[in-house]
This record gives sequence, structure tokens and C-alpha cells, in this order.
Amino acid sequence: MNTTTSTQVEIGEWLKERGMNQAWENSLSEWKELFGDIADTIADVQGSVTAEEVVVRIGFPPGSRNVIGSAMSRWARKRRCIPTYEKSLRASRHAAIITRWHLP
Repeated sequence: MNTTTSTQVEIGEWLKERGMNQAWENSLSEWKELFGDIADTIADVQGSVTAEEVVVRIGFPPGSRNVIGSAMSRWARKRRCIPTYEKSLRASRHAAIITRWHLP
């Protein structure tokens, strides 16, 4: 990777973190707490979890849906999860690739 590409990747990562932090700060504490609780429950039972599985149980957050990725990312880091990738089962996602987070 050359210096320009490296710098662009660093800027992209910084912008991603900034956006996730902003989404996190602007969302309801109750929804974020419930997201973490349900992610814990699902992962503890089946050994892994996706954001889709959590949202199916608790519903979308009020306001922006951007907080879903932020909540999942924070939860996965806290639990030190290992990512794998699979196709979404939701018809509206048209088989988009999503992350399944596995407990260590």
C-alpha cells in the first residue's frame, strides 16, 4: 500500500469511528442497553449473534438506524468476538453480506 492509499484508509477509519460515535451519542440509552442485553442472551445461548437477530427481537431504534452498527460493534469489542460473514435472511436486504459475531 502506498502512502496516499494508506492515508486514505486511515481517514476512512477515522470517519467511520466518528460517525459511529455520533450515532451512539444521539440515540436513546434504553434502546442501547436493551440491544446489549439481548445480544448477550442470544450469544450466550447459541454461541454467536448478528445485529439482525437482535433487531428482530427489539425492533429498530427510534430515529436513525445508524446506531445499530455502532451498538453491535461496541458489543462485539466488549465480548472480544470473532467475526464471520454470511448472507442476510431479511428479504429487504436482498442477501446482503452481514457479520455474525462468535464468542471466543
